[in-house]
Amino acid sequence: MTLEERLRIARIESNKLHKLFLLRLCLESK
Repeated sequence: MTLEERLRIARIESNKLHKLFLLRLCLESK
């Protein structure tokens, strides 16, 4: 696995986490 591939995967994972976090914030604020 190259460094570039690892960075791309890390970015995708952090995007997923960020979306889940925002979704949870939206649900909790109601």
